[in-house]
Amino acid sequence: VVPGADPDLGDEVVFVGGHVDHVGRELGSDAIYNGADDNASGTAVAMEIARAVAAIPGGPARTFVFAAWNAEESGLFGSCAYAADPHYPMEDTLAALNLDAVGAGNGSGGWLISGGDPQSLWLSLLMDASAEAQGLDYALSATPHMESSDHTCFFSEGVAALTMQTLGDHTFTHTQWDDIGEIDLADLEAAASLTWAAVGPLAAGTEEDYVDVP
Repeated sequence: VVPGADPDLGDEVVFVGGHVDHVGRELGSDAIYNGADDNASGTAVAMEIARAVAAIPGGPARTFVFAAWNAEESGLFGSCAYAADPHYPMEDTLAALNLDAVGAGNGSGGWLISGGDPQSLWLSLLMDASAEAQGLDYALSATPHMESSDHTCFFSEGVAALTMQTLGDHTFTHTQWDDIGEIDLADLEAAASLTWAAVGPLAAGTEEDYVDVP
C-alpha cells in the first residue's frame, strides 16, 4: 500500500495487480508449467508500477494498493475473496487495473478486457488519451465485460475494472513451454508504459484533464 497524500483524494483507492499462481505440475507427469507469461509477467509489471508510485515525491494523491492475487487459475479465489471482504470500502475504490499475460505477443499494445463496458470505459479512455499525450505509439483494443481474470469481482462490485493482456499470440499459455525464454521485453515495456499512462494521472489527481470520470 502506498497511502494517498492529498487531503481530498487520499481516501480514494486504486488497485494494480496480477495473479501470482499458475497451474503447476501436470498430473501424472514431471512437466512443470512455470507460467512466465501467465502470469509472472503481470506481477512483474505490477511491481514495477509499485516502484514508480512509491517514488513519487510527496506520495500519490490517491491511495494505491498493489496485489499479487492467488488462485486465479482455480477460479479467481484470491481476488474474489478480497472483494467479498475488502479492507478498503468498495465505494472508495475508484479503479482496478489487472495485468494478465503481458510478457508475450507482438509488442504493439494491449487488449483491455472489460474496458469497453460503460462501467470501465472511462479508464480505457484515460489510458488511451494519456498515452497519446505522451507520444506513445501503442494500440489499445477494449472489449465488453468478460469474466476472465482478477478484475471480475471488482467489476461485479461496481468498480471500473479491467484486465490488460498484450496484443498478439500467447502461444504457450497453459503449457510447459511458458518459460522465461519466451518473454519479449517489448511486450513488458508496452504493458508497463500503458499501465503508467493510466496510473500517472490517477496518482496525480489529473485524470479529468484527459477524460470525464462518472
